[in-house]
Amino acid sequence: IDTCFGTHHLNFAEDANNTLWLSNNTQGERAVVGWINTKLYWETGDAAKSQGWTPLIVDTNANGKRDEGYNEPGKPADYSKDTRIPFAMYAIAYSPADGAIWGSNLTHPGYIVRLAPGANPAETAMAEIYKIPLPGFGIRGSDVDRNGVVWMPLDSGHIASFDRRKCKGPLNGPGAELGEKCPEGFAFYPIPGPGFQGDP
Repeated sequence: IDTCFGTHHLNFAEDANNTLWLSNNTQGERAVVGWINTKLYWETGDAAKSQGWTPLIVDTNANGKRDEGYNEPGKPADYSKDTRIPFAMYAIAYSPADGAIWGSNLTHPGYIVRLAPGANPAETAMAEIYKIPLPGFGIRGSDVDRNGVVWMPLDSGHIASFDRRKCKGPLNGPGAELGEKCPEGFAFYPIPGPGFQGDP
């Protein structure tokens, strides 16, 4: 299938359309998440009608929905609007707990991104971003368990988890585009075995 968005890793959703979600791993203004409605594709053979994509928009004006106009990456913050983040997904996974799409971002120190598709993802999808706090850093892959907890191996010598249910404060509003809203959601488990000299 020819797509109008870049693709990298992929993951099937457990939904009625067998939606195939595709990461992009392109940073900046071209950071998007795409999908293919495989049920529609097999029924019609129409690749154009079966696919869609969305930029990653964070609800920085805290009105609970995605607005038509939003701040673009690299522009001054304007918290009367939503904000498009320049962080694409590397790994991508579907959460059976709530239907959200999660992905890892390789930008140091590492981020995880959540996308809630909504009824019409090209127009309704909302993103959240979470920066990996110390002592963790460096992410590649990630996956989501059936409780909606994200698991990730880290360069810091940890297996880490992120449980959104542990977040204490609001996850939207000013500053949500920076990824610092829920450090309490992370837990770190040191990988056993020898490390480098001086490693704690």
